[in-house]
Amino acid sequence: MRYFTLPKEEDCRHLSHNKTSTDWISDFSLIDLPLPNLQFTRSNFREIASCSKLDRCFVNPEWMVKLPKMNLTGLLRPVLDHCPLFVNSSLPIGGPTPFRFEKMWLHHKDFKLNISNWWAENVP
Repeated sequence: MRYFTLPKEEDCRHLSHNKTSTDWISDFSLIDLPLPNLQFTRSNFREIASCSKLDRCFVNPEWMVKLPKMNLTGLLRPVLDHCPLFVNSSLPIGGPTPFRFEKMWLHHKDFKLNISNWWAENVP
């Protein structure tokens, strides 16, 4: 999992508590990730439904540069009145570490012996 830093408290002091969320979003140059698979994220599930887009995901330009394939997907809501949102960064998770060879190993006195022993080992 990758983490990015949020603005420090001292960086936020210039923000007034009277500002609207739109002002706050603008002050930090936040980007509202599009949600292409859903028009609404909340419904009251009544006969005359009240639907709205309340749930959003905001990112800063730095994230967009570091994670250019990032996208947002609304998941199914079997019980809740809000849709869970899934942010996909398209970064590979885990996987084997690539083998790296260091030329200096060739000069180690036990290199050839170790290679022979390692190749002779049974691997489950």
